[in-house]
Amino acid sequence: YSGNEDDVILLGDLNVSYKKLGALGQIPGITYTVADEPTNTLRKSSYDNLVFLANDTQEFTGRAAVYDTQKEFGLTLDQAMDVSDHLPVWGEFSAYEAGPSAIASGAGAPVR
Repeated sequence: YSGNEDDVILLGDLNVSYKKLGALGQIPGITYTVADEPTNTLRKSSYDNLVFLANDTQEFTGRAAVYDTQKEFGLTLDQAMDVSDHLPVWGEFSAYEAGPSAIASGAGAPVR
């Protein structure tokens, strides 16, 4: 490890949709994995996301979603709410370094 890592990924229960990130949303280049899709079990609000700087985190593959635990496990709404009032959010990132800093980019880049 060279100590020059530039990826920072903030994830979790932000309690706001991606449209209302406030000062965080004003950072130039800030982006998120899930847009226009509710992340709560009632499917009425969006609270959870993965947020990062697009230029510094080019390892994001573009694949992301909200995991519908109620559908996947055949749960009733009450059962799903007993598990959590939030649905899991996921994003896929490459294990290979990429981007402007290119610490380990190119053929044969090591897996982290």
